[in-house]
Amino acid sequence: MEEKRGLKFVVVSKVLLMLTLSFLVSVFFNIGNAKAATLYFVPRVGEYTVGKSFSVSVNVSTQESANAFQATVNFPQDKLQLVSLSKSGSIISLWVQEPSFSSANGTARFEGVVPNPGYTGSNGKIITLNFKIKSAGEAHLSFSDGSVLANDGQGTNILSSAGAADFIFNDTGQAQAPEPTGGAAGPASPKVWSSTHLDASKWYADSNPKFEWTLPGGVTAISYLVTASSVSNPGTVADPLASSRAYSNIEDGAKYFHIRFKNSAGWGNIAHFKFQIDTVAPSRPKISFLPALPDDPKTKVYFEAKDDLSGLAYYEVIIDNSAPAKVDREAISSSNPYILQSNEPGKHLLLVKAYDNAGNYSEATAEFTVTTLEPPKIDKIKDFNEQELLHISGETYPNSFVEIFLKDTINNTIAKQSTKSNGFGFFNLVWPDSLSKGDYEISGTVTNEQGDKSKPSDPIKFKVKAAWLSLLISYIVNFLSPLFILLLVLFAIAFLVLHLWHKFHDFRRKLRQTIKGAEDDVHKAFDGLRESVRKRILFLEKVKTKRELTIEEEKIMKQMRSDLDSVEKTIRKQIQRIEDKL
Repeated sequence: MEEKRGLKFVVVSKVLLMLTLSFLVSVFFNIGNAKAATLYFVPRVGEYTVGKSFSVSVNVSTQESANAFQATVNFPQDKLQLVSLSKSGSIISLWVQEPSFSSANGTARFEGVVPNPGYTGSNGKIITLNFKIKSAGEAHLSFSDGSVLANDGQGTNILSSAGAADFIFNDTGQAQAPEPTGGAAGPASPKVWSSTHLDASKWYADSNPKFEWTLPGGVTAISYLVTASSVSNPGTVADPLASSRAYSNIEDGAKYFHIRFKNSAGWGNIAHFKFQIDTVAPSRPKISFLPALPDDPKTKVYFEAKDDLSGLAYYEVIIDNSAPAKVDREAISSSNPYILQSNEPGKHLLLVKAYDNAGNYSEATAEFTVTTLEPPKIDKIKDFNEQELLHISGETYPNSFVEIFLKDTINNTIAKQSTKSNGFGFFNLVWPDSLSKGDYEISGTVTNEQGDKSKPSDPIKFKVKAAWLSLLISYIVNFLSPLFILLLVLFAIAFLVLHLWHKFHDFRRKLRQTIKGAEDDVHKAFDGLRESVRKRILFLEKVKTKRELTIEEEKIMKQMRSDLDSVEKTIRKQIQRIEDKL
C-alpha cells in the first residue's frame, strides 16, 4: 500500500512540474513576442548604375504600440553620397532633434516621437534617405544604436532586430557576372508569379509589386534581388525563408525580380521575372481647333500627348457631360484632325484624356462653339377637330433632317416626329396619332447634311376642337346644303330673268325708237308721195277745165286717188299693229 502511495505521489509531482514548466515557457514566449519590433530598409536589395540616384526608406514593424524611435544608419561613404533626408510620409510627427547626416562619415541619425496612442503596424515609414551612387561595387547598409520604445509608460525597448540592405553598383555598360549554375542535386529554378504585375509584357502604375513562389521541401535558403538587368545574380547572401516578397516605391521602368534556392547540395539556378512600372502620366494634351469652313461646318480639332516610358495607349474625348468616346492612338495618328460629334448649337466644353499603357492619364479642356442654323419655317396651322389628323408643312434647307416637337400645353407633354425635306427644302408631315381636344403648339429643329443642328423654331399655336361640335356643324351644313343649293338656283334664275327682262325692255325701247324713226320717215315719204300725186291730180283737173279728159286720163286720175287712199290706210294700219305689239 505504501509503495502505491509513493508511486502516485511521484506521478502527481511530475505532472505538476510539467504544467509549471509549460506555464513558465508560455509566459516567457508571450513576453518575447509582445516586445518584438523590427527596423528594416526598403528596398533591401537592388542593382543600380553609377551616377544614378535612388532612395531607401527606414521602416518599422511592431505588434505593440510604440511611441519613440531612434537609430543611426551606416553606409559606405566611398560608394554612396547621402544627398538629402526626407520626412515626407513619416509616421513621426514630433522630432526630438532634426534628422542629420554626414556623407564624410557615412552616417545618418534620427530620433522622433509618435504621440498617443503611438504606432502599431508592419510598414511604418520613419524617414527616407536619398543617395547618389559614386562608384561601382557593393554597398552594405546597417543600423547601430537603435531603439524602439513601447508606449507602456516605462519606455521599454522592444526592438528585437534591425535589418540590413545590400546593393550592387555597376558602371555604365558593364557586363553582368555570369550566373553560377547549381549542382546536379541543386534546386530547380523557382516558379515565380505576381498578383500585382501579372503579365510581364504589360505596364502597371503600381510601384509596389509583390512576388510569390512555391517553397519546395529541402530548401534551406533563398536569395532574391530586383534590378533593371534581365540576367542579374542575387548572389549567395541568404534571405529569410519565405514564399513571397513585397516591395514598395520601386523606380519606374522595366525591372526584373531574380530569385534562387539553396538546399544541401548548394545553390540552384536563377529565375528571372520581368515586370514593368510606369507611374508618370503622359504629357498634358495639346488641343487646337481648325477654323470652320462655309461648306464644311463640322468642328475639327487636333490633340496630341506624349508618354516616354510605357507609351500612349488611347484617348478619351468627352463633350460636356456626354459619355466618353474612346479613340485609339493609331486612329488619331492617321485621322488627325478629329471630327467632334457634338452638333448642338452654342458653346461646348471639350475634355481630352490621354492614357498610357499603364493606365495613367492626363487631361486638358477647351471650349468650342457650334454655329447655329436657321430653324425651319413651319406653315401656320388652322384649328381642326378631334377626328382629323394634324398636317404639318414648311420649308428649310434641302435634303435636311427635320424634327417636329408637339407640346400639349394643358398636360405639358411633348411628343416628337421626324421627316426629311426634299431637294427644294420643302417638307410635309402627317402626325400619326389623332389629338384630343385642347391647346397645342409645335416647333421644329433642322439638321443639315453636314450634321449641324439649329435651335428650335418659334412655337406655332393651334386648337383641336371637340368632335361633337364639329359633328353638329357638319350635320347642320349637310341638312341645309340642299335648301341652300335650291335657293341659290332660284336666285340665279331670278337674276337671269331680271337680266333678260332688262335686256328685253331695253330692246323694246330701242325698237320703239327705231320704229318711231321709221314711222316718221314713212310719213315723210308718204306725205311727199301724196303731194306729188296730188299735184298730178290737180294738173289733170286743170286740164279737164280746158278740155275733156280722155277716158284713159280719167281712169288714171281715179286710180291714183284710190291707190293713194289705199296705201295711206295700209301704212297706218301696219304701223298701228307694230305699236300694239310693242
